[in-house]
Amino acid sequence: MRKKENSKSLMIGVPGIVLQMVGNFFKPEDSGGEGAILCGLLMLAGTVLLIWGLWYYAKSRDRSGYWSLCGLLSCIGIIILACLRDKHATGCETTPLSQIEPPDLIPPGDGDWAMWDDDA
Repeated sequence: MRKKENSKSLMIGVPGIVLQMVGNFFKPEDSGGEGAILCGLLMLAGTVLLIWGLWYYAKSRDRSGYWSLCGLLSCIGIIILACLRDKHATGCETTPLSQIEPPDLIPPGDGDWAMWDDDA
C-alpha cells in the first residue's frame, strides 16, 4: 500500500462520511424547504468527497480508480474496497510461460544414485 495515496484518501474520505452523517442527521422534512436544500447539498458534497477519497484508496492498492464507484453502495462498497488485495504488496505481476525455466531433474552429486534409491 502506498502511504501517500492512503493518507490522501483518509483526509478526503473521512470528511465526506462526516458530511453525509450531518446531512442525514438533520431531517429534511423537519427543517423546511431551505433546510431540505441544505441537507441535500451536504449529503451530495459528502458523497463526492467520499468517492474522491475512495479513488485515492483504490490507487494506493494499485487498482483502477473506478473501484471508487463502489462507494455508491455505501457501507457495503467500502467493505468491498477494504477486502481488495493490494497488488503493490503482493507483486501480482505474472511471468509468461515461455520465460519459465523447467526444474532440474538430474539429482545432485557425481551420479551417485544410491541416495535416491529407496532400497539403500
